[in-house]
Amino acid sequence: MTMRCPRLYELPPPPDGKTGWPWNEETPPLPEILPDGAPWPRISIVTPSYNQAAFLEETIRSVLLQGYPNLEYIIMDGGSNDGSVDIIKKYAPHLEHWASEPDRGQSHAINKGWERATGAVVAFLNSDDLYLPSALRDSVTYLHEHAGTDMMYAYCQDIDQDGAPLELKGPGEFDLRLFLDSCYIRQPTVFLRRSLRERVGYLDESLYYALDYDYWLRSVKFTTPGRLAHVTACARYHADAKSTSDITGIYRDQLGMFDRMFGDGTLPQGDPVLTRAAYLPCLVFLSGLANRARADERAEALARLRNLDPRPTSRELSLLIAGHDAYRDSPYLSTCQDVRDLQKSRVSVDAYQILPSLVANGIASEAMSRNVRGRLEAYAAFRGILHSGEESDSRVVLLRLIRVCALCPWLLSTRVCWKEFARATAIGLSLLPIYRIARDTRRSLLQLLRTRRHRISSNSASDFPRGRTGQAAG
Repeated sequence: MTMRCPRLYELPPPPDGKTGWPWNEETPPLPEILPDGAPWPRISIVTPSYNQAAFLEETIRSVLLQGYPNLEYIIMDGGSNDGSVDIIKKYAPHLEHWASEPDRGQSHAINKGWERATGAVVAFLNSDDLYLPSALRDSVTYLHEHAGTDMMYAYCQDIDQDGAPLELKGPGEFDLRLFLDSCYIRQPTVFLRRSLRERVGYLDESLYYALDYDYWLRSVKFTTPGRLAHVTACARYHADAKSTSDITGIYRDQLGMFDRMFGDGTLPQGDPVLTRAAYLPCLVFLSGLANRARADERAEALARLRNLDPRPTSRELSLLIAGHDAYRDSPYLSTCQDVRDLQKSRVSVDAYQILPSLVANGIASEAMSRNVRGRLEAYAAFRGILHSGEESDSRVVLLRLIRVCALCPWLLSTRVCWKEFARATAIGLSLLPIYRIARDTRRSLLQLLRTRRHRISSNSASDFPRGRTGQAAG
């Protein structure tokens, strides 16, 4: 049965005090055909849900108010007892199917929904995330215009439990090495052709955290994911979200997933660059998180880390743990999450626990430990300069920015720095002059290092910061 998206006036009224998208705003209805005359393909979207009543209604409305003319929306609830079922019943006339019954978890609920799905394009949207206006139109148009692409992803806006924006995630074009280092494809933005789903199969129900990461990697055997450089969805971070509640569980899932995929040929075997990109983050964090990882898995991770060939360098470990962008000439580690991202998953706090463990087990040096702590402290100081209470005087902020970048030019190699510079434009600073000053400062300092071939003290500028003893940390 073909179902068009309902209009705003056809839906139940929003709760008191709820305004904006998707409460009292809607996407205008699309015409019945694409611009080239082809019909809009049916989209099948599955929302798995369990006790997410606080967010579920917003999720449902963000799907139904897309104005899309050929939608199949399925909600699979795991037997919620928090009022979720009452919310679903309110919107039942606009759903293709819904059920509330015990299941074996999120992946099982999605698989049950996909078994019923008949659309040419399929997706799943978790019950605490939401689509932005025109997300379905933009995603389907991308697939229609890229006939050789069977999977696409887009930019994603992170939000907090109240819907306030956090970070905007704008991933680059797909690169397997970078993707193994960090799963930068955000699940709410992904749409697949049904033909790909049939070739890849269903979600792995043994995985609790990495079920989407696993599926994207399995899909790469059949297609190269395409990127839409446009924000289409929001991913919500809150206290009960899986992605923020158990960091060791995430790496535990990923480690087992990589073992299986490199073992069965899903991922290329014998490629040291790919295997290192995949395993190094998992092994470092599992071996260092003493009060979160089990003793047996910590011991196994430490043993595998020691046997990694070549052994992790201080430079790699420092970049990974401190969370800064890796330098582009690094042979293995090309990108890491920035410090603020890692703070949200509490990894930067755990660095103070990870470092002593790595040092005690001979994986890292004392100099590297000091190096990482210095990076975290410098970043905290960097943010403090921008948010010091004197933001009304743009000249003061500008001078402080120049000073901190002259003393710590490695900040200029990070996404964090440019994000903060961008924020500075909100207080009346021009981004281009700041960029030019910072760029020229960095170039001058690097030229000084190259021409004089000279070590500088820990209080001077260096492209890679030193420990407090004045000795090189890398």
